[in-house]
Amino acid sequence: LAVVLFGCGLSLVFKRNAAFALMTTGILVLLYATSRNLYHLIADGDIGVSLTNTNKGLSVAFGAFLMAHLLKPGSAGAMARLTPVILGFFLLCSGIQHFLYAGFVDYLVPEWLPFTRFWTYSSGIALMVSGFALIIGFKRPLAAAFAGSMIFLWLLVLHIPRALSLASINEWTAVFEALYFSATLFLIYWFCKKMPGGILLTKD
Repeated sequence: LAVVLFGCGLSLVFKRNAAFALMTTGILVLLYATSRNLYHLIADGDIGVSLTNTNKGLSVAFGAFLMAHLLKPGSAGAMARLTPVILGFFLLCSGIQHFLYAGFVDYLVPEWLPFTRFWTYSSGIALMVSGFALIIGFKRPLAAAFAGSMIFLWLLVLHIPRALSLASINEWTAVFEALYFSATLFLIYWFCKKMPGGILLTKD
């Protein structure tokens, strides 16, 4: 699995069969990461880590399908169309978790920011609102741009400083996850604005 993913990464870097590499990556993530975490979610009823990891796997996979469709239209049409809904569900669940696990989220808020619980709850509300808008298609470009900008801001003020200070591989994984999800949301925005009425339908 690692060898195949490494090969897909090289294909993307050197722009050789990139759409096929993205499709392969999405399918592998669905078959391995998503299915494994979904099993734990169902078996353990864990709406914390297992739910988050399941949503991450789905979002990574469908983000890859959307990028594949961009490079080769028609290569992943049906799956690409679901990407905003998948990302929206992830954001919605993450927003709810900000209230269910407020103490843990408080720990992630940078110490130099005052009113820690305010940032925990306000970011949770922002995630829920933008996620719901992405799911139903209402003001989808705006929701995607807002959520993408918010996550990119967290990348700068939260994830990168934590990765540099803690020197943990998990923190560096979080850096690249945030960058990926932010980029995928901006890609959704691009599709909605450049191709209105196209693959990613939106409601005014």
